[in-house]
Amino acid sequence: MSNEVIEIKPTKQLSVIFNKSLLAEFLTCPMEEITQDQIKEVNKLISLILFKYCKTTTHLHEDMRSLCMLAMLERRVRFVQAETDSATALKAYNYLYSMARNCAQNYGIKVSKLTYVEDVTEVNEPVYEDRKLNIPPAVTKYISFLTGEEDFETVKIPKQDVTDLLLFLRLKSTKLPELPEYFTEVRNVDQGLYSLVKLLMDMISE
Repeated sequence: MSNEVIEIKPTKQLSVIFNKSLLAEFLTCPMEEITQDQIKEVNKLISLILFKYCKTTTHLHEDMRSLCMLAMLERRVRFVQAETDSATALKAYNYLYSMARNCAQNYGIKVSKLTYVEDVTEVNEPVYEDRKLNIPPAVTKYISFLTGEEDFETVKIPKQDVTDLLLFLRLKSTKLPELPEYFTEVRNVDQGLYSLVKLLMDMISE
């Protein structure tokens, strides 16, 4: 085969020279006769692909390199030689180049999609409090409005529900000052306060 070499310059900062004949020999020789020089040349080609097409996924380069090499070894049998040595050498370069590029890029896309799904799941996963909310019966009918599940401009509230709703909103307000320490140690203290205030309001209204 010809010892012709090919020089490509993917960027101004990088110049790589490949021995096309070694690449062709890597594809055409028996598996047990593959040499270290051939492997070195193939690895050089994979390095170029990773540098040129996978700059933003350097943390995946080791896996990409292994997958590219495995694909090349498995698909050697599919390579068909050309009529001349020089044509075969050029064809081998193009064959391996395309294979490595597709293999690396497809793996990067696959991992990116999986990472995106995991991130979205983590961010949007609802957080539930490990306790049952004490919602007065008179307030339950307005929960869909309070949580924003149902859109509304105005809601007519019967007079008998006004006190319960106002007390509930007041007790659940995030702007309330912190409760004294002895209160925070009592479970369901909001329900106790609600009952106490409601009792006082009922007494005043009588």
